Amino acid sequence: MGRDSFLHLHFFSVRLGFLSGQIIYVIGSILFLIRHSITWGTLAFTIVLYIFMCDCLRRCFKSYNSSLISTFKDAKSLNEATVKNLEERFVYLSDLLCLMDEIFSPLVFLWSVGFVISVCIDSTFDIALYHKMNTLSFLDSMLKLFRLTLAFAGIGFSAALTMEEGNKSLMSFYQATSTLDVSKNAALHRSVQFFAMRLSSTRLSLTGWKFFELSRGYMLTVVGILASYIIIIVQWNPDAVVSMIKGNGQTEPT
Repeated sequence: MGRDSFLHLHFFSVRLGFLSGQIIYVIGSILFLIRHSITWGTLAFTIVLYIFMCDCLRRCFKSYNSSLISTFKDAKSLNEATVKNLEERFVYLSDLLCLMDEIFSPLVFLWSVGFVISVCIDSTFDIALYHKMNTLSFLDSMLKLFRLTLAFAGIGFSAALTMEEGNKSLMSFYQATSTLDVSKNAALHRSVQFFAMRLSSTRLSLTGWKFFELSRGYMLTVVGILASYIIIIVQWNPDAVVSMIKGNGQTEPT
């Protein structure tokens, strides 16, 4: 892209007549970088924050499940207080996950919808109009889709792993209490029963504004649908595919 075109597109139509063209170009470049850093940086930060929080919660649940198993395996030190402590910790972690879902679920919904729409629109136009595009524009569009795909995969699989680890608590409880006999201690027996009811009645999930759950099944479904859509677009545009194979896209003019 030439300097005049760059200034026209990215310098907010500001003209400083007392400055040379080179200085204006440098200032325009700085403003361009700042604007895009704010736009993409803010979005990237929220995505990274969500993934980071999912990973922290997953590690917390993993540590909790290990602690649950070791506590019930040590039958001699097991009492109502230790069971109550395990239950309180589980409730605390569950509340954290629910709070995180309430805060981020609208954003997750927008991220997911934006990803699907971007893939559909960009793949349609990029494939259909490949022979009319210059190579750099096509590669830039593919790079954008690659970034979106990485963000979508990071969000989805980090949430899915967190949910799976959180919902393993019930299985860990059954594993730890399979050979445990607390029938001789009525108070401890009641505490264990209440704890089991708490675990079995709690279903942990991270959603996209309650419209869908970020499970592995959802991720595979979205990927499969988009892959099928792209295949259909390719079949409808055989000339564009031939141009891609032969490398007949337009080159950037000098």
